[in-house]
Amino acid sequence: MYNNVILKILFLCLFACPVYANTDNYVFDDELINEYQKAFDLNEAGNYLKAYKQICAVDRSVNAVLAERGGTISVLSDAEFEYPYWRVKQSKAEIAYMLGVHTVMKVISEELNKAVSQRSWDGTAELKARKDALLANLAKIDGGIYYLTEKYDSAEMAWSKALRLNSYEHRFVCAIRNEMAQLYYEQGFYEKALAQLDTIMVNPLYKGSMRESKPEMKIMEIQMQRAICLARLGKYAEALNIVEPIVAYYKDNGLEREYAESLRKKAKILMLQYDSTDEYNPLAQYCYQEYFIRIKDYIDSHFIQMTESEREQYWMAEQPFVTDCFRLEDKDPELLYDVALFSKAILLQMGRDFNGEMNESQLHETLSSMRVDWHEVQEKMPASSCAIEFISYEKKGREYIGAIVLDKKNEKPVFVEIATVDEIADKKLSCGVIVKDVFPATKDTVLINSLYNDNEIKHIVWNDKLVKAIGKNKFVYFAADGIFHQLAIEYLLPQSLDSKRFYRLTSTRLLVEQSRKINTDKILLCGGIDYMVTQSSGNGGNNDELAYSLMSALQMNLPPLPGSLAEIDSIKSIRRRHAFDYVVSADSATEATLRELLQKYHCVLISTHGYFAEASSVGTDIRPSSTDTQLSKSCLFLSGSEKNMKNKQFDSSQYDGILSAREIAQMNLSHVDVVILSACMSGLGYITPDGVFGLQRGLKAAGVKSVIASLWEVDDEATALLMKYLYMNLEAGMSLYDAFAAARLTLKNTRISRRYYNFVRVKSFDKPSLFNAFVLIDGIE
Repeated sequence: MYNNVILKILFLCLFACPVYANTDNYVFDDELINEYQKAFDLNEAGNYLKAYKQICAVDRSVNAVLAERGGTISVLSDAEFEYPYWRVKQSKAEIAYMLGVHTVMKVISEELNKAVSQRSWDGTAELKARKDALLANLAKIDGGIYYLTEKYDSAEMAWSKALRLNSYEHRFVCAIRNEMAQLYYEQGFYEKALAQLDTIMVNPLYKGSMRESKPEMKIMEIQMQRAICLARLGKYAEALNIVEPIVAYYKDNGLEREYAESLRKKAKILMLQYDSTDEYNPLAQYCYQEYFIRIKDYIDSHFIQMTESEREQYWMAEQPFVTDCFRLEDKDPELLYDVALFSKAILLQMGRDFNGEMNESQLHETLSSMRVDWHEVQEKMPASSCAIEFISYEKKGREYIGAIVLDKKNEKPVFVEIATVDEIADKKLSCGVIVKDVFPATKDTVLINSLYNDNEIKHIVWNDKLVKAIGKNKFVYFAADGIFHQLAIEYLLPQSLDSKRFYRLTSTRLLVEQSRKINTDKILLCGGIDYMVTQSSGNGGNNDELAYSLMSALQMNLPPLPGSLAEIDSIKSIRRRHAFDYVVSADSATEATLRELLQKYHCVLISTHGYFAEASSVGTDIRPSSTDTQLSKSCLFLSGSEKNMKNKQFDSSQYDGILSAREIAQMNLSHVDVVILSACMSGLGYITPDGVFGLQRGLKAAGVKSVIASLWEVDDEATALLMKYLYMNLEAGMSLYDAFAAARLTLKNTRISRRYYNFVRVKSFDKPSLFNAFVLIDGIE
């Protein structure tokens, strides 16, 4: 038995690291091995997006080599099967897990299951140990798939199987235990999560003769996770006893980032205690304030030099601070306002390419946007105005929406509690349906109309306290959060607010920036797209392969949009005298073409199918998400996109006709005054505490000044008329805000009569589902 254990340990140690096979009949060449090593190193460094792109290329090469050899793994020796074949596939699944792409993991799992069954494992104990090691890794992949798809019982079973098959390799065991702790915490099983973390603490990696050198940092990380679990179980004193020496250690050793993070977790424990006992400890406020000072200093020093992946990982690690500190509510509204400004500024800069064409002035401006505080916003606000930062946060186990209101005349911001998210989402409408059931019903005009005609929901969103805080101000600038990203709350106004002008902003920080009137001298129009045309791949060196993986797995059909061409034609007829306008349609509306043209026009209209993929985050209090993938989950579809998505042989490193928010964010569109997304659900994205991860964010990150986007599936004729009226108003010299508001009002009052044989049919557009379908974002001039 002892010899078998040693044998398994030696084999697993060997299997965990890349080892070059030494054979004269080696199927894979050195170049493929080197390319895999690059992907391996990128993954180890946490650069998951680049690692995914690299591993996809290596996987294509592996498949190509096998195809040349007859398309079967039988040509591989045992060594080649395990490395590079198995390791490449497994690494791709591991990277996909870090990115939350369960569809890719499922394909790999099926492939590896089949591969194991096709090989013989009879014979020695060594062969059985090798097979068990492979099956353990396969069970780990399957557990990840179940976890990402919220099949938690199945995830637990898969990871338990992995532990049974491989209980000898301590790194593997600790990794699985950590996954299971996360799994239990996600479900609120805090005692079971704590038990998994306790098991890690007594593992030989951290105890006894096999203890790693300098494991203190890892131990303190696990101890912090244990402290949060203990706090969730009501053991606050025990949790604080764990945290206090860790906070002191980080501070005494000059570990500023770790010290800041430990302060945040200490504050979290104190706020959980406050929720349970109603006894507020001012030390929590101090911890949050100190934390905020330090992360701002860290951003000032490091943000520009970070890679995109490093910025994303940093923010995903720090993001819980946003919702945690909002629990302070009226204890420190000044801090909360500044945190809201700061978090949204970072969010909009994470996808930027700082190593591209940005000059020193632009780099300085980027950092300056993160330093804006409430004093500066108040100073720059127009007379008779107020600014509102809506916030979403947890209190006593429930999610709340609040508002921090900054009045031009007041001494400081004030906090207003709005409601719990459930009170809004579960509000029953007159049609018998609750509010949250309207969101996925993007085609159901009856439900949408019922929502936007409901007076009770208007008074929940804009309650008496908030109306009082707004007071007599004529201009209301607000930045949405949480569920309010899915509601056009500027169209859900009680009668007392009807006469005011409401401006939806990505952040009220924009009031500090110098505004400019939009330039409509030349516009780009894109529509009437052929999604099934065969396109040449073009130069796709920076194609978003993650977006392709996500979208192609959905097997979407993209029917033609006949109203799209009518929409463009109506705008062209208004702008006949503008010789420099440009139209791309049918097979000319390629991704490569649009990427090039977007950088040349001040005003852009894109009429096409849009999509966003909502998915739950894999992060929790004890372990945050590894990276931000939501920019790859919101896309516009261009020429050839459907055909490419359905072509299993398509090379996803080439342009695919899918323009993701991530690809947009990496462009320099700072000269673009307005982008109009005449696409279904183009304003939506994955809703998070600090913003909407969607096309809106991609465009704003690229520097676009204003965006007009839809919140549900739009009516072709209503959209064409709205765009026609909008451009007529812009031609007449109106500001963007006034042009858009007037266009909506004109559409609402439009009646079109059509004769059908002996009777006349009148179509009206006075339903909210028609004239409220689009929102204007950042329409300030």
